[in-house]
Amino acid sequence: MDKHQAESKLSYTLPSEIVTLKNIFQNAGHQLYIVGGAIRDTLLGKTPKDFDLCTDAVPDRILTLLKQNNI
Repeated sequence: MDKHQAESKLSYTLPSEIVTLKNIFQNAGHQLYIVGGAIRDTLLGKTPKDFDLCTDAVPDRILTLLKQNNI
């Protein structure tokens, strides 16, 4: 699979909750990545059932960001 094929397979509309989290972390200067089964499912043309996320923010910072944004 070349890069273009992989990019076209990854064309997927994310749930609004994931986009909200991405914006919160990005606005605070952090990265937020989707990992795991959601990536696999998307590559296989399936709709992900759930999303695993990872970030460069430390646990205390994650809690602070979520509390500040009422999540």
